[in-house]
Amino acid sequence: MSQHADRRYQVTLHPIFDRDFVHLGDHLQYRSDDEDHGLEAAANACSLALYEIGLDNLLDDRALYIDLPVAWLARPELWPMPAKRMVIGLLGTTALGEAELEGLDVLKARGYRLMSGTDQDSALTALADVVRLDAGRDLDDPRLAGWQTGSQPMLATGVDDDTRLEAARHAGCTLFTGGYLASPRRHRRSVSGTHGNKGIQIRLVSELYREDVDLSAINDLIVQIPHLHVAIIKRANSSFFGQADRQSSLMRAMQVLGLQELRTLVATMLLSSNFPSSRLTLRLALVRAFMCEQLAQPFSDIDAYDAFTTGLFSLMDVLLETDRQTLLAEVPLGPAITGAIETRRGSLGALLSLAEDYEALAGEPDAQADSARLRDCYLAAQQRTEALMQMTL
Repeated sequence: MSQHADRRYQVTLHPIFDRDFVHLGDHLQYRSDDEDHGLEAAANACSLALYEIGLDNLLDDRALYIDLPVAWLARPELWPMPAKRMVIGLLGTTALGEAELEGLDVLKARGYRLMSGTDQDSALTALADVVRLDAGRDLDDPRLAGWQTGSQPMLATGVDDDTRLEAARHAGCTLFTGGYLASPRRHRRSVSGTHGNKGIQIRLVSELYREDVDLSAINDLIVQIPHLHVAIIKRANSSFFGQADRQSSLMRAMQVLGLQELRTLVATMLLSSNFPSSRLTLRLALVRAFMCEQLAQPFSDIDAYDAFTTGLFSLMDVLLETDRQTLLAEVPLGPAITGAIETRRGSLGALLSLAEDYEALAGEPDAQADSARLRDCYLAAQQRTEALMQMTL
């Protein structure tokens, strides 16, 4: 798929009710114009629903039911968060192999709930927390008696009239979704490659990392990027900063945020404005950056934010689609950070190498037992990344 293909993406939320018609959750379904249901379509759906609209705005405190490709089981750094609010189903009916079953075990261990369909692998059904049935097709399934006496609640889909609702209730279903109960809600987004002027983006990043930061110059650049302008003001007015008076001035909002928060928010927003598939790399870059920062904490001679910047800029050239040498020449990061990125030199380079090496192990179920400190740093970095992306995208 071309980086700059023009596409539209849609997610649809189907409300899920219990027997008392209490709205408990929503089943998110998604598609793109080319009907791609692979990793990229799933990434776009998660990006739009979780990080652009925001889970709280979308669902209040309800659970999100979502079907993801089997390939996502091998990419735990991409699993939607928070786990306790997710019910994960798998697309397709392919038999699951040993690696996929191990991925399901990891999902369960991290607090995710699983959802299976009647036509899916029996191993998935055995692990599932919710069994999904089609109210127009599955209510006479010979396995129904076993599910009725089991501990797994049954979700009836396709409840399009009163007859199907009553049949599903009689069959023992306790969760229901379909047009008879409520109309689905749709959200669409158009994407056509990188938005905005890349020259302005690089100049803005350069200004943010100068030794003597000039907020007036940064202000003049940000006003040319409307979505970033709005995000900064929204962030400054969030409850996190506890401002008594609402800020409407971009300059004042930047002062409220402070330089470190401003740098992080700008990087996140600029990079997320690229084609949605780049958000996968953005998440990787942020996890790496936060992990470097975590790893630096015990060392008094290593600045934690320098470590964060090293991790982030190790992938900045990929995210901005520009030459690394050109970017490092234009952005005044200093010799220690530049050397770490270019040749893994010095203490910052050692931290970056450690974070990169652990990324390759993080998805392995049998990662070394002696890496507890690394795993703690990695998990903390994932949590901070998800929190940041939910807050800013």
